[in-house]
Amino acid sequence: MKYLLLVLILVVSIQAQKPCAEYSYNEQECIGSQGSSCLWNEIQNSCEESSSDQIGCNYNLNEMACLSQILYPDQSFAYCRFSGYCRQLSSDIQGCSKDFSVPACYSVSNQDCIFQGYCQTTTTSRLTNLTNYQNYNQTILSNVDVFVCQNIKNYPVIHSYGKQQLIEGLIESYRQTNVTLVRKYQQIQTFLGCFQPDELILSQLLCSDSGVNIRTCTIITTTGQLCQFINGKCNNVKDSSILNCQDNLNIWACLSVTKITQPCYWNDSQKTCLKYQMTPVNIVGITYRNSPSFCQANTSSKINSDESVFQYECFYDSQKFRCNQMCRGEALVFTKKICQQSVYGCSFLKNTCIFKNKTSQCLIPGQNQSSCMNANEPCQFVNGFCKPLASSDTSNLQCQQGLNKFACINVTNRSQTCRFENNKCNFIKPDDIGGFDDDIDPNSPQPAITNVNPNVCRKLFATIRYYSSGDCVYSANPPCTALGLNKVGCLKTAYTISPCIWSSQRGLCLNLDITSQTQCASLLQVNPQSCQQVTAAGQLCGYFAPNCGLLSITSTPDLSCDFPGLNKLACISITKYACRWYQNKCNLITTEISQGVMCNGLESVNQKTCIYAVTGGETCYFESQGSRCSADVTPVMPCDKPGLNKYGCSFLTADCHFNISEYKCQATIASDLSGIHGINCTTNFPSKSVCTKITTEGVQCQWNSFKNICNPPKYPSNQSCLDITDVNQNACLGFTTVQQVDPTLHYCQYDSSSKGCSLFKLSENTLTDCTYTQQYINVYPCVVITGTKCYFDQAKLLCTKLSDTTSVDNVAILNKIFCLQANFDLCNYVTTPGQKCAWNSYQKICEFQDQQSICDTDSTIVNANYCETTDDTKECSYDSGSKKCQEGTNTSITNCEGLNLKACITSTAGACYYDQRLRDCQSVTLPNNLECSFQLNENGCNMAIGGPSNSKGCQWIPAGPTGKCQLSDEKDFKLSCDKYEGVIACASTTTSICYFRLTDYKCFDTLAQAPVCLIGQNNQVCNQQLCNYIDGSSLCVKSICQSQNLDADCMAVTTESCTFTYDTGDFGTGKCTGSIQSASCSYSDITKIYNLQTCLSANTCYAIPFKNSDGKIVGNKCQTTQSSICQNVSGNGNSEQCQQVKNDCLWNDTKFLCYQRPVTNIPKKCDNYFTQSGCLNTKLKFYASNYEFQGCQWSDVLGCKEFIEQYNCEKGLQISQSACYITTDSIKNCYYNQDISDCDQFDTTATTCTQAKNQYQCLTVVANCWWDPDNLVCSLLTSVSQAASKTCSQLFYSNKDLCLASNIEGEMCQFADICVYSDPLNSKCTDQLNKIACAGVAVLGETCAFTTKCGVADLNNALCTDSVNIYGCMGIVTDKQYCIWLGRQCAPFTNDGITQDSQSLINALVCTRAYTINGLPVPKLPALGVKYSSDTFGCQPSDPSVDTCTTPGMNYYACLNSQVGSCTWDKINKKCTNFVDPGTYTTCEQYLNSVNKLLNRVQNAKSTQDGCSTMTSQSQCKQNLNKLGCLSQTLQPCQWLNNSCVLQDVLFGVVACVPTIAGQPYLNPLSSPLSCSNVNYNSQICYYDPIKLGCVTQFDPLVFTCNTPGLNLEGCIQIKNQSCQFQNGYCLKLEQLGPTDCRLLTNVSQLTCAQLVNGQQTCKASVFQGICLTVGLTDLCSTTGMNQSGCGSLPQCLWNPDTSKCLCAQFNQSLRFCSGFANGVCQQNQSCVFKSNICKLQTCEDLATCTGTVNGYTCFMDINSQCKSAQTCYDISNVSDCTQYTINGGKCQKYLNGYCQTSQCSHITSDLQCNGKCRWDGSCSNQQCQFLSQQQCYGTYLNLGCGWFQQSCYGYQYCEQISILQDTQDNLQKLCNFVIIGAIQCKWQKTLIGTSNECSSNQCRLFGTSKILCQGQEVGNQVCILDKVQKCISCEMILDDCQCAQYVGYCVFQNGLCKSLQCNSFQTSDTCGQLPDKCLWNTTTSQCIMACQRYNETDCTYLSDSSKLCYYDQITQQCLSGQPVLNSVNTIAPQLIYDTTYAIMISLYIIF
Repeated sequence: MKYLLLVLILVVSIQAQKPCAEYSYNEQECIGSQGSSCLWNEIQNSCEESSSDQIGCNYNLNEMACLSQILYPDQSFAYCRFSGYCRQLSSDIQGCSKDFSVPACYSVSNQDCIFQGYCQTTTTSRLTNLTNYQNYNQTILSNVDVFVCQNIKNYPVIHSYGKQQLIEGLIESYRQTNVTLVRKYQQIQTFLGCFQPDELILSQLLCSDSGVNIRTCTIITTTGQLCQFINGKCNNVKDSSILNCQDNLNIWACLSVTKITQPCYWNDSQKTCLKYQMTPVNIVGITYRNSPSFCQANTSSKINSDESVFQYECFYDSQKFRCNQMCRGEALVFTKKICQQSVYGCSFLKNTCIFKNKTSQCLIPGQNQSSCMNANEPCQFVNGFCKPLASSDTSNLQCQQGLNKFACINVTNRSQTCRFENNKCNFIKPDDIGGFDDDIDPNSPQPAITNVNPNVCRKLFATIRYYSSGDCVYSANPPCTALGLNKVGCLKTAYTISPCIWSSQRGLCLNLDITSQTQCASLLQVNPQSCQQVTAAGQLCGYFAPNCGLLSITSTPDLSCDFPGLNKLACISITKYACRWYQNKCNLITTEISQGVMCNGLESVNQKTCIYAVTGGETCYFESQGSRCSADVTPVMPCDKPGLNKYGCSFLTADCHFNISEYKCQATIASDLSGIHGINCTTNFPSKSVCTKITTEGVQCQWNSFKNICNPPKYPSNQSCLDITDVNQNACLGFTTVQQVDPTLHYCQYDSSSKGCSLFKLSENTLTDCTYTQQYINVYPCVVITGTKCYFDQAKLLCTKLSDTTSVDNVAILNKIFCLQANFDLCNYVTTPGQKCAWNSYQKICEFQDQQSICDTDSTIVNANYCETTDDTKECSYDSGSKKCQEGTNTSITNCEGLNLKACITSTAGACYYDQRLRDCQSVTLPNNLECSFQLNENGCNMAIGGPSNSKGCQWIPAGPTGKCQLSDEKDFKLSCDKYEGVIACASTTTSICYFRLTDYKCFDTLAQAPVCLIGQNNQVCNQQLCNYIDGSSLCVKSICQSQNLDADCMAVTTESCTFTYDTGDFGTGKCTGSIQSASCSYSDITKIYNLQTCLSANTCYAIPFKNSDGKIVGNKCQTTQSSICQNVSGNGNSEQCQQVKNDCLWNDTKFLCYQRPVTNIPKKCDNYFTQSGCLNTKLKFYASNYEFQGCQWSDVLGCKEFIEQYNCEKGLQISQSACYITTDSIKNCYYNQDISDCDQFDTTATTCTQAKNQYQCLTVVANCWWDPDNLVCSLLTSVSQAASKTCSQLFYSNKDLCLASNIEGEMCQFADICVYSDPLNSKCTDQLNKIACAGVAVLGETCAFTTKCGVADLNNALCTDSVNIYGCMGIVTDKQYCIWLGRQCAPFTNDGITQDSQSLINALVCTRAYTINGLPVPKLPALGVKYSSDTFGCQPSDPSVDTCTTPGMNYYACLNSQVGSCTWDKINKKCTNFVDPGTYTTCEQYLNSVNKLLNRVQNAKSTQDGCSTMTSQSQCKQNLNKLGCLSQTLQPCQWLNNSCVLQDVLFGVVACVPTIAGQPYLNPLSSPLSCSNVNYNSQICYYDPIKLGCVTQFDPLVFTCNTPGLNLEGCIQIKNQSCQFQNGYCLKLEQLGPTDCRLLTNVSQLTCAQLVNGQQTCKASVFQGICLTVGLTDLCSTTGMNQSGCGSLPQCLWNPDTSKCLCAQFNQSLRFCSGFANGVCQQNQSCVFKSNICKLQTCEDLATCTGTVNGYTCFMDINSQCKSAQTCYDISNVSDCTQYTINGGKCQKYLNGYCQTSQCSHITSDLQCNGKCRWDGSCSNQQCQFLSQQQCYGTYLNLGCGWFQQSCYGYQYCEQISILQDTQDNLQKLCNFVIIGAIQCKWQKTLIGTSNECSSNQCRLFGTSKILCQGQEVGNQVCILDKVQKCISCEMILDDCQCAQYVGYCVFQNGLCKSLQCNSFQTSDTCGQLPDKCLWNTTTSQCIMACQRYNETDCTYLSDSSKLCYYDQITQQCLSGQPVLNSVNTIAPQLIYDTTYAIMISLYIIF
């Protein structure tokens, strides 16, 4: 029953609608029709019924037909949506919609839909049931949507939507090989719903495919498909870096995870992505396929064979989907060959195996941290990724941000001090650099801290360091700009070329530019070189670290050339030293300049420098003019000429010589010429006159006239005395020669008159007198003398007598004179080693003999040495009696002299040694360095030391005839003394007293016989003799102490232990002796004092200064202690012994070395001290929480520790000196008493600083006293400024002025009764702070500035260069002050174009420079708005919705994007300000740099914020567009939303132009033109209204043009008067249309088709589809958009070339067209005009006077004075007044877009005139049915027929609408028969099947397709005809005139309408008889009536009875003409069966 009811309802509904056939020749109405399934037949121009559901989503289907579609002809599903026309849905289908076909409905992905009459949302319970089934059921899951499939949880499914191509591909792949699979897939093809995918489908499925549920999503195996099931859908993974292993991933997504905390692997058995629990083991070998994050997280390692740790360097092998080792990995590090053979494409570079063809070694997928850290380029391991770093990145990085070594050591962030160690980059502090900061000896190896960034060198080191390849290295002279150069290095670069300055602001060493105007005193914080470069006039500049200062030579006469930083002027002004300005510095000259520098080449010198110029013996002196040296010395210059050098001195004619000690030339006086210390001819450079006068003892001089200098004389071998000239007297006396032909020629004496030598004449009396009566002679006359012993004293140049040859002095003389100096009597006495003398009786000289001789006893007189050289084959000795040699050994000889080699080593008389080099037998003495292997006799062997490296001496071994001397084999010398013989053995004996007796050459143990201080005494003997025993050499030598006579000299000895014993107790005279060693420090004699060495030499002693009765320290007393020499413990000592040393020692565990603490190694805390002595003698202090400095205390258990106890000045606590000053508050008088070496209390007062004994007393003195904490004394500062260079701790106990004067970087002082370090985190600006502390206040909200004191900063006027704290710096708002906090101070920030996050610790104004240059935008920078963040003190993104013009830090873009304030950009001060609008601005440029809120005021401009220039239409939807700019740009679909210009998504077929029905999406009312043109919804026309700034739909195709802004496709193709085409979102005018194929023209207006000229190609327009079609035979002459060829192809049509229109030929046969006339004929025809060689129809444009009408055209003049033609008001445009024109009786009125229109109701202004089709309601408007009363409710208004229904007047679009109204049949029949719609009268009649009634607009419809029944049938006032498409219609339904004319006699075309021509309109029988099938002339009534066959039985019978014209045939049931014929055969009956049946129905229909 329900089903029947539904059918009835549907039937009624369908019947109530207008049938499809009624829409023939109207494509738009056909497709827009309702109620029937209609299909537009474009070939037949007919609207046809369609029942097929396999047409697909065809454009020609109406809504009902569209939504009934299931398949396409190819059997693919039809996913259709009807939105204006039937369209295919191709994208993701969202939301259930009644516009969807069944397949489309079941393809919705975000809702559960069901198709029940239409597509609608189903219930939640249905969805739950469907998705929770445990097992797959195909039946249940058929006809369900995508949404259901996506939500199924228990098994894998996908939806069939969109799988057609995939399934088809599989079918084709297996069509020939697997029939089963093909059948399976063919079944799936026809299935609509969820199905289970197999492996083949899964291998080709996409993540984004429809209906993929979670179970399917995670098992998709399609290559490249990274899938994740999220938010109820399977999605493509866009960012693998945010994935987790458990995020419902498929295998490829799983293997793409890069989040380091998510090491994922794929479990093949479970087909699941799992997270691996990482452990520090080798995971490289794991076989699971894993993600890159798996490798990134790998920290595994192994232990190498050398026990080192090998960290695996991993990367992700994307081919194997597993981790593998980098090219640098374990397997590839060995050789280049192995590296290059790697499958990973490795290259061997710089001894490293790396990936080749990689732009970076940091961008390797899956790189773990170890690999990143080892990359050989700057990389950062952050968030699990190793990313490369550009050099610009390092300025913002921090050490601990995952940097590798190369990045770490290149960090340039000023606040970061980084070191790379333990495979990571760490932030380090000063304590972390340890001993690396010690002073370095440039000549010793340098400890260098490695792998650091430049800041470490620059900021952490107190000693000179600069940066080099990751190391902080030392250099004595680094350049100023050396990377990482620290301050001390900067200020000590004294030897660099360029001047340097330390910029405290930047913390860098910079090159300094010194100009000629630079003043010396202005150079602060500079190096000495800066001072040297000062050239300003009068500026004598020097270096007073760290500044330059002026010098005064007069006040500092001792100023040296090497004084630091001397400039040139100061250098050459020095008078005491020789200075030269050379190589940009002042050089001290201390040695002669003799290498290449000539005198004249010496410039920029002082006068003393010229004295040192001696190159080439050139003369030189000083020229004050030009401060240079000159060689132009003249002989007449005075001796004291400034700068005169020694050559210049000797060149003078005056008596001058060069004073060596004073280094100058001076005048010579008589006392300079003689004596021992007289001037020398070679060193004193005397002038010539002085040279020959010199009588200085032993000095021989001769003037060299060639060189003009005085030289020692040279004596050629053949020269005689007479040849010697220009000499002094000594030159003659010293004359000798080796060739004496005539000896008398060589007897010389001096001739003072000639200044030369003369011959000396011998006389008899002179031959016996050595002195020759005081004659000065040379050596030869001297040695001729006989009878007395004479020798020539070569030093004194004097013949001297030697009478006693045995005296000590004379023996010494004989042991050094040469043979030649002795006369005959003395010749044999010469003992000088090597001088072998024999008398030459001919020459009369003692001659030196160098040749070896035999032991000749007959030779002349010889000396003993002569015999020593004789042949050693036999013994030979000297006989002193005969003065000759003799064979054998002379037993009377007691020494070794005169013995040859053989006699020497066999001698027993003495200890002998034969010197082979000198061929001399010598006595062995002590000490010596004789080796045991030398040629010694036995006694000599015992005396030999054994060589310098021998510590055991020699021993004599009897061997052979003579014996042998060899090294001693004794081990420890522990036998008794008498067991040893050698001198070393005696000295080494340790068992008893032992010494070597020289007389016996043996060891003895009797002390009384021991000599004093000789070698051979052992230690015991030596010490008892107060001598010094030298370990290792066995020497016992005389003490240095014994050489001292005074107590002060005795105490000054540092190399020995000395004791001074006073003669009396008054500390007067006494004796200095060596100290007797004491092991117990028992030096208690009150008459003795000891030097420091004595006390320290004992193991338990230290020295106490001792004062005499006058209080003067005269020496030391010794007091018990440990050793005081650190090094004494070294070697055999240990750390415990080192710790006991009474000194500040350190212990080296590696070298077992106890050593003195270096001066530069200053301990920083107490436990840095190793010894008690160091601990207790320190003045070290540190600061505790109470700000009191503390000291150190010694503990025997803990060592040296901080002393932090409350102290009351007790004694004996083993605390350091500094600890004495740490008493409790009640004890203020404690100090360190030097006299008792302990703390003590005082009770004295102090009036001066020096009298104050402790810090408290120091504070009480009124003067500027400060307590020196380093030296623990109170000192006076003469000026407060002197405190500037002192630290807070140094000023701890100082007054406020001194405390606050401290100005050292990092020293933050606060005065709080004492000077303490401030706490930056708890300080206030109002505290008493010094400049540094003021700038260091770090309390949020405290904005401090230091002027004369610390106070609150005036942030409105402060400068970045002021001394402000960090919050003051960042709070500065002064215009143009861009500030940044650089570590410790505020500095100007100068960079432009910064990014949002590139800077921190800045003030707000810095953010105003973001993304701009000079405050204005540039194309290369992004247009991003930023503002200041007071939380991060950096920039952050702006928020236009809340930011005002005064929001801090608004940059250009933020300012102009503000939606809150009216802002403008101040270009002068480069900041955002409130805009003051004068109210007169009208153009964009007047709102320059103003926010779009202001720009929106501009009504006639379209503006952007980029400088507020006029916006082009090609802009994009950017935020910087103002409202007008946004809504008028044409490049993107934009909308003005929330005061911002944003992109608008205009969905195809979904989004409407304006609101239509509830829930339908529509455009933002404020939208741009492209938004409008993108609308494609329900054939809705949309375009842009520039007035409303949005999209509207009101449209008139007559007046709108192609270029209408924002015109969409639907509007574009409706344009009637232009050729338009819609392309790429724009409606474009087609100026010229080439030979294009008609059917290829799409999205075009009708005129485009009409204008096509392409041969004979016919063309017409489909206005609804916007395409061109080929003309068909059923087309009408009036077919829209038909071209000339199309018109000509239709026989009934005629083309009018004059108007380019297709006309009906029947009505226009007589027309003649101008275009066909020749010139002559043309001119004769008034309608034509001949122009441009053609004849054309004359129009207004051809008239001279633009008035009236021509050829049906009304002429008008437009505003451009152009005469134009119009056929309607719509043709008139661009006129000043439309109302002056009337066309076709209608007055024109102003219309849209400058066009006119025919006067409308709305143009009527009077209610009296507002009638007819108009109505008055305060204004005149079109009349509408709804406003009419019951009496007025009739007729057609706005194409709606009016009819009264249920007390209201309604308008009906078509008659069939009345059929479905709910009322009685009678009422509906009355209403229907009353309504007229246009020319159509509605008629109530039977339906086609005759079961009900309907209201119909086509009463002929029931006659069907029968021509007999239809053609000519009259129904009411209408005549029916059968048209070309076999539809029965009335003439009134024909719209085309030519079509109407085809039905002659049936229809007639009048007044533009086709009207029925009924029979009764024919007035004569002739005219009536022309259509016998239609009409019949009734002769009875003389009327034309219908033919008989058209009557029913009743009417037929009536006619039969009345006129006998017709009769009714009962057999055929038809009315026939004439009279019946009886018994005749009916030959037409069979043919009339259908028609008869149909006629019966019609009769019934007509009756009712």
